[in-house]
Amino acid sequence: MTTTLTDPTAVVLSALAEPIAAAVARELARELRPMLRELVASSTPHEPSNRLPRTAFTVREVAESWGVPYIRVLELVQTGRLRAVRTGQRYLVPRTAIDDYLAAAS
Repeated sequence: MTTTLTDPTAVVLSALAEPIAAAVARELARELRPMLRELVASSTPHEPSNRLPRTAFTVREVAESWGVPYIRVLELVQTGRLRAVRTGQRYLVPRTAIDDYLAAAS
């Protein structure tokens, strides 16, 4: 049996199909979002194997990795409590300076 647009059942089903599909899509997106975030967070960018490991970091990178304000790390550098090398207008903090500072702080 074929349905036509004048069939009341077909009209009701047609009217319900779009909102139901939208609701299903929203629910699916809600459930997938945490899994996608975890996947993105756990993936690391591809780095060539011939790349040297990082030996120094900017003040901003140190602040972000420590979870403290940029200005706090900059003060540590400017007061000499955290060793750094000035390169132009920015500082580079050697990995060894970070390790030494954290060892002395604990």
